[in-house]
Amino acid sequence: MEDSADDAGLVEYVLKKNNINFEWQIVSNSSDYVKGLKEYKPDLILSDHSMGQFDSLEALRIFKENKLNIPFILVTGAVSEEFAVKILKEGADDYLLKDNLVRLPNAIQRCLKEKQTEKEKQKANDNLELLFRNIDEVFFSIDVMNNKFLLISDACEKVYGIKTDAFYNKADLWLDVVHPEDEMVHEKTGALMDNQSVMAEYRILKPDGSTGWIQTKLVPTLDNKGQLIRIDGVSSDISSRKVAEKNLESKCNELSTLMYRLSHDLKGPVTSTMGLINISKSEVKDPTASKYLKMIEQSNSNLDKILNGIIELIKSDSMINIVNLIDFNILVYRIIQFYKNNPETSKVEFKIDVSLKKDFYSNEAAIQSILYNLINNSVTYRNSQNPYVEVIVRDTEDFVKITVKDNGAGIPQEFQEHIFNMFYKANQNSKGSGLGLYIVKNIVDKLEGTIHFKSEPKKGTEFTIQLPVEHEE
Repeated sequence: MEDSADDAGLVEYVLKKNNINFEWQIVSNSSDYVKGLKEYKPDLILSDHSMGQFDSLEALRIFKENKLNIPFILVTGAVSEEFAVKILKEGADDYLLKDNLVRLPNAIQRCLKEKQTEKEKQKANDNLELLFRNIDEVFFSIDVMNNKFLLISDACEKVYGIKTDAFYNKADLWLDVVHPEDEMVHEKTGALMDNQSVMAEYRILKPDGSTGWIQTKLVPTLDNKGQLIRIDGVSSDISSRKVAEKNLESKCNELSTLMYRLSHDLKGPVTSTMGLINISKSEVKDPTASKYLKMIEQSNSNLDKILNGIIELIKSDSMINIVNLIDFNILVYRIIQFYKNNPETSKVEFKIDVSLKKDFYSNEAAIQSILYNLINNSVTYRNSQNPYVEVIVRDTEDFVKITVKDNGAGIPQEFQEHIFNMFYKANQNSKGSGLGLYIVKNIVDKLEGTIHFKSEPKKGTEFTIQLPVEHEE
């Protein structure tokens, strides 16, 4: 926009001298200017200040009305500093005087680059806004110092049943809707003060009276004085998952009940068969018949062990939350007495070393099952010469450590990764059910403990179990 041909020519000269490739249209009144904006669609506007009845302020007003995202640079004669400040406040990107056009090429390139950056930033913001409007999770950021939301995504209405504006008006609204029975989530947020992230699953009461399940992760930001200043988080509606988990749990309980009843129902015929076998053994004299009878007895005994293992496994699942004071000496004594009184295993030396500094509380049936299965394995695969089984129990502030080791057959390396699998037998000559170590691992997992072992063929095996310390409430 220029009403002086000489001044326009000077601008043209400077731009070409600096190798700026351009096309331009010169206008000097408002009608041509408006028409040029619509039809010529410029990438940049250079505007003189005064052009008769048309000036740069009017040009800038029209420019803003058209919402153009291109540079507007004032190129004029002498103007006051007050006017220069005013034109920049009104939205001009730069201004320079006609007696200093050497700045013009750099000003153009800088302004074009800045506008391009603004466009890219706006595009990114638009994409982010689109994401916030359509994603199912609630993303939010809370200014703790001022107790207000800095932002929260539109999914809050879908997840919480509450409009976005309500959250901006009350920063702790997301906690106010927590179900009364799940208010421990309030206590969990205390970890944020220690710069720890928090993950919580809890129920909420929606305005329509319905209940929903929410999973929220909170990430704290502390200042250099260790004071919590911001909380960033994401909340998801996990109601469908919780329903599925409940249905799965119900089906698992039904299956466990069915397995338990079937196992118990089968125990009767197995016991009866064992009785008939014992009677038959005293009456049958034919060697071939006695041989077959012994085979039937062995098969019946194997079936009995499998049924006992299944019953033990199901019992451990249903009773795991019952907590008692554990006396390891009594539990181990009960187990080893059976082997000491059995002529076939009476030569096994048992070394028992129990030393606890504090009382240990856990599920007695579960602990006895762990000890029985580990000791039974050691006895079953004992060394033929001077066999021994050693049981060591120690405790620390955090856990109780149970060690069962022997000098028996050991486990070949190629079988070791499978020994906790259901019905797996590392020894093909085993007469066991293949459930013992599976049961042990299952119980240890449910008690939130760990189990490790080391074994070497013909030298023995050592199992180590660590269980977290529980105290009687």
